[in-house]
Amino acid sequence: MNKTMLLVVLLLLSMTTPLAIMPAYSATIPVVFVDPASVVDETKTPGGNTIVYVKIADVPASPGVAGVQFRLAWNSTVLIGSKIEIPTAHFMDPAGVETAEGNLWTITKKIQPGYAEYAVTYYDVPAAKGRGTVPRSGNGTLAKITLNITSVGSTGLSLSEGDTIIADETATPLDRTLQNGFFDNRPAAPPPPPPPPAEGHDVAVVNVEPASPIIYDDWAVNISVMAMNNGSFTESFTVTAYYDSNTIGAKNVTNLLPGENTTLVFTWNTSETTQDLYIPYNIRAEASTVAGETETANNLLVDGPVTVVIRGDSNGDQAVNILDIIAISNAFSSTPESPRWSILGDLDGNGRITVNDLILIARSFGQKWP
Repeated sequence: MNKTMLLVVLLLLSMTTPLAIMPAYSATIPVVFVDPASVVDETKTPGGNTIVYVKIADVPASPGVAGVQFRLAWNSTVLIGSKIEIPTAHFMDPAGVETAEGNLWTITKKIQPGYAEYAVTYYDVPAAKGRGTVPRSGNGTLAKITLNITSVGSTGLSLSEGDTIIADETATPLDRTLQNGFFDNRPAAPPPPPPPPAEGHDVAVVNVEPASPIIYDDWAVNISVMAMNNGSFTESFTVTAYYDSNTIGAKNVTNLLPGENTTLVFTWNTSETTQDLYIPYNIRAEASTVAGETETANNLLVDGPVTVVIRGDSNGDQAVNILDIIAISNAFSSTPESPRWSILGDLDGNGRITVNDLILIARSFGQKWP
């Protein structure tokens, strides 16, 4: 049934409704939409199917709805219409009262290869109104549509602007908005290849990784720094690591090929900071500028902060207490490969948390800073 026929039906039905002063309509504009809005799934292969729903939402109680029509279309070379169903507890008869009374009028419920049509109202609108079914308001499902997948491709699931109508009990069309759907079962495009190295000279620090954001004041801890050659020439340069403005050390990189990277490990002796504990230090690394290099902003990378604490204060709260004991006990017997591992529990630095580590933290129990 087209739009004109539905309007005629609703007009005839409305003739049995006494004339009344119409209340002011709500500013809320209903929406008819496809759910899900997007099906993008390369596992949806030909021979299978996909299911979408046409729903309605934000229908105000005044004036409400007494009839709905829609036409949903798609590309039939990708999807073929299989079935359209009106589910239980649907928007037009959520309690099933009108169906039970034989009053729900399914004017059309048609599925074709490239489209589906739906039009539903009531044989006796005043009777439906007397039972509280009309006016319909709120949110709900209109129809469930099953589509068979025939090929790999994409298609819109488009609600017809001219053939999607909602009307009140006086056969007055109501403003509404439409939200279409989309189906795509094409394989995801491979990621683009990395850009070629820039012409010219360009070295960079691309990663700085301290062993832990909290470290003890009597440790020598490792800081890993990754340097990269982004240019198009083999380069030799120096990388220097710092905590704040203090030098941790410097290492030479020799003959690093274009597009290659190398990881340098610096050892930071934290005993140098024993007078300045619980101060967050920024860890940074800087590559020296090579001849002909113009892009130097990426030569420097800052990481952090890293806080140096008293031995055994694994949570950095300036005290060695029962909280630290429990935290380290939870990591007992773990190694760096274990998900329970905590470097702060390995007080003796042997790569495994053992009874000896528990003894060492017990010796620090009760210490505070300052």
